[in-house]
Amino acid sequence: MAIIGMNYKGYTAIIKSDTLDSEVRTTILEHDTNFMTISVRGRLPGIAFGEHVTILILMPSCVHEFSGVPRKSNGMSSSLTLYNGRLKESRSAVRYTVNSPAVVENLIFDDKLAPMCNPLNVRLINVSTSGALIRARPNYFCKDAAAELKITVADNETVVQGVVVRVQEVDDETTDYGFRFI
Repeated sequence: MAIIGMNYKGYTAIIKSDTLDSEVRTTILEHDTNFMTISVRGRLPGIAFGEHVTILILMPSCVHEFSGVPRKSNGMSSSLTLYNGRLKESRSAVRYTVNSPAVVENLIFDDKLAPMCNPLNVRLINVSTSGALIRARPNYFCKDAAAELKITVADNETVVQGVVVRVQEVDDETTDYGFRFI
């Protein structure tokens, strides 16, 4: 599905080299929707200008993925041209390592939010366009549990809803939960 008419200014972008094992998390400062270019905060260390990259933009309720090419940097910001934008729903979507704190404040029952008395602090391990892997204590969630996850990356807060599709014990004190966005 092509993405038309969205303005990404202020959202978090994860920029990943398609050829090197390099990834940058940053904030989108400007978005020119006519020429499909974005300016992001800072340099893009480990990413060569002119090389193809994958750009994951974290939106309030979904993730948009683009291919792109870095064009220039003035030290304070870098610009990229975007193409092939899509909202991917594929389970085989590329996963991006995030490793940042997240919070579960609401569970979802019968399509209604149920606020929790004590929010659950979890760790966001990775994210893709279709879901996320979160790490928490054992028995925080069971398979098919639905919840609202608040993610903060690069000072941008995003709230996503999802359902637990996989539960895997890491050790006696830690469990990984596969979380599919809904």
